[in-house]
Amino acid sequence: MKSIIFPMTILSLVGSVAALPGTASAKSGSSAKRIAVSSALKQALESSRNSAYRVPSPEELSRFRIAIDEILTMTQTGDLSNHATVIDSLDSIGMALTRVRTKDRRPFIAIHEKADRVEGRGIYFFSEKPRESRPVLLQTPHARSDLYSSSIGLELIEHTSACAFFSSTVQRNVRTDISDPSAPEGTADQAHNENTYFHVATRAMVDRHPDLMVLQIHGYKDRPVDSQTHGTDLVVSPAALMPRHPLFWEHVIRTLKSVLHPTVVGEFGMDVSELGAFSNIQARYVNEQSSGVFMHLELSYSYRVSLMKDSSARETFCTAMQQVITLYETSF
Repeated sequence: MKSIIFPMTILSLVGSVAALPGTASAKSGSSAKRIAVSSALKQALESSRNSAYRVPSPEELSRFRIAIDEILTMTQTGDLSNHATVIDSLDSIGMALTRVRTKDRRPFIAIHEKADRVEGRGIYFFSEKPRESRPVLLQTPHARSDLYSSSIGLELIEHTSACAFFSSTVQRNVRTDISDPSAPEGTADQAHNENTYFHVATRAMVDRHPDLMVLQIHGYKDRPVDSQTHGTDLVVSPAALMPRHPLFWEHVIRTLKSVLHPTVVGEFGMDVSELGAFSNIQARYVNEQSSGVFMHLELSYSYRVSLMKDSSARETFCTAMQQVITLYETSF
């Protein structure tokens, strides 16, 4: 498994904020040459760099859910002939569809904001051949706040068999009006607000795949010496007091500690008592509304930096996560 070398400036992007190349055309019913998943993600992050966050209306969220459901149906059946209808539906809420590819040329669909309506709604990648991928969704709900988390998510979608990847595009505490100091903030926190495109897309995936495993990537500041989490590189939590499948969870922790050694892996509830993610709404939905698994991964700042600098560390991390994915599929 080869690893991409990500420069430390991956989030300092250069280029225009024009619409993504390869955006499918509703009029022609076709798409241009596919672009890389990495390019689509970089463009989405760059476009929203200085944007405010607009709270979506219930009608917009409803239209988005309908479009996502149709995309999941098309990709599951392999029949993409109805994609023009989906494009029209997305266009009505200022979103667009682009057909993209990973470095090994696996085809994905990217749902992203149009250049003239950047409102902090995130970017969503779906495998066009989900039957060839594992029932696993990767997420980075705090892509800008948790430095390098989106780069790590990108690494995983490139080098594991996950079938989807969702990433936020604005700061979790960005105001609804960046020019007004009194404007509300915190409504863009994708992991703690239900009325977001991010959560609607998550619910659609979970409802379609009740056995889905969601791997959500976060980051935390290095802890002081007197903290229980000091020296821990990765905290893993089921976002619940007890994991749903204890034997599987035991195997996961054992695998991560073994493969990632000497990286220090802390199991929430056993090794550490911080960063349990009990208030995470995606975790709550998975744990309460499906038979699947939610795994909350908190990476220390130092560990995230080491992954950006060290290609060997990135390869090892991807290997560990792929083993977890394979373990999930073969355990049930």
